[in-house]
Amino acid sequence: MADDSIPTLALPGGSILQFFVMTIPLFGVYCYFLYLAITRPNIADPDNEAFYEPRIRLTDILYVYLTTWVLYAVLVIYMLWFVNKRRRLSKRYEKEGIVILGDVQYEDEDRWLA
Repeated sequence: MADDSIPTLALPGGSILQFFVMTIPLFGVYCYFLYLAITRPNIADPDNEAFYEPRIRLTDILYVYLTTWVLYAVLVIYMLWFVNKRRRLSKRYEKEGIVILGDVQYEDEDRWLA
């Protein structure tokens, strides 16, 4: 029916490209966290002025990393598995679908059994 070169439901590489564009801000946050971890003052020296400055705890940074990696893995699995499966199903429906012209009447055979 339709040309195979025309994508169905989404661009062929669109989902992955959109995913990477959406995760660029997280990459910026990660770089900022790495900068904070590298420039962290020595907490054993209370005479240092930087000792009393507020800072993000390393465990909070670790939790952000772990949470984001879990979400990232779930989204990658979703996009690689489900989106491809949905495209294949749409293409199959487009090729094997039956076009019916006119009225369609449907009688449920199970309604007499109930």
